[in-house]
Amino acid sequence: DVVVGGVLTAERFEGSTEILSESVENGTASVLKLANPNNGSGVAVGVVFAAVSNNISKAGIFFENTGVGGGRGTLHFAVDSNASGDVGLEDVKFSINHLGQISTPSDISTTSFTFVNGNTGSLDYTVSNNKLIMYGTFDATGVSSDAIIGTLPTGAKPSVARTKIFYQGNGVLELEINTSGQIKKTTNSTETFDIDFEITLDLASL
Repeated sequence: DVVVGGVLTAERFEGSTEILSESVENGTASVLKLANPNNGSGVAVGVVFAAVSNNISKAGIFFENTGVGGGRGTLHFAVDSNASGDVGLEDVKFSINHLGQISTPSDISTTSFTFVNGNTGSLDYTVSNNKLIMYGTFDATGVSSDAIIGTLPTGAKPSVARTKIFYQGNGVLELEINTSGQIKKTTNSTETFDIDFEITLDLASL
């Protein structure tokens, strides 16, 4: 066993990051374990990579305790794009949480859409893995003459304008999401439309 970042003794390093060799839970394989002996949300441990003579690290893999209990947390993959300084958790490009869900820093958790110009409904949206998902209802009863029903925030705007068409009874609703994040409507109906769609935001990243 070795502890990195501390005092070298006759038997081991004594410091904050333990390096241990042990068997996995079912005993079928040996593993190398990096362990941070501290507890609680935000405690992290990881490895970093340098490929330059000054040993500045520009990539890393980190495991962060997120406080959900039992030592569970999130695995982060980081790449530093800056010319100076070492990689850190602020450079994370994507993560896998304790449920196996993958996310990126640009993801947006479930958020209520804000209607404007007298338009009404109940819509939620989320952004995950370069996709906008939107669902709920839009009420075309007494619909405003202004075509803009609201605007999505940065991170939820598509790289090219997208159009979705919905049918309810004999009614038709067309929603256009432009590159500014504005959602514009066209409808011939006073129906309450069920909305459920998914679009890729940045087509160039496919």
